[in-house]
Amino acid sequence: MSRFSLSIENGIKNAEAARKNLDEINSIFDELSQEIKLKTGGEVSFERASLGFLVEFANSSPDRSSKKKRGRLVLRSKKGNETNLAKWEQAADGYPFVIEFDGKRNDCWDEEGLIGVLGDIISTGYFWLEVNKLLPTEE
Repeated sequence: MSRFSLSIENGIKNAEAARKNLDEINSIFDELSQEIKLKTGGEVSFERASLGFLVEFANSSPDRSSKKKRGRLVLRSKKGNETNLAKWEQAADGYPFVIEFDGKRNDCWDEEGLIGVLGDIISTGYFWLEVNKLLPTEE
């Protein structure tokens, strides 16, 4: 056995855990977006969006070694209009998943934490006022 065998085996196990975390997070956001679409008759979705190239470039560290992903949580209408709700940051292994909403930083360390924070966001009056702004108006 080489001096690195144990480290390699641990890395492989960690990669499996990271893949599970990433799949879990994607599933949570997919489910929430479908629920919002269902509630709005398909008119509005809840999505993770990128910050955009220029913002990413300006916010990146000088050594560019961070593997964290960053973006925005947005409401998006079928017509393409969107409202920024929060910022997010995700570790390369999935968790922690950090959401900054209404001036508060929320660190989510697992599925339960992420669902709880997203539940807090979607239960605010502000959230639904923003949803209503994106719904088509009758003319």
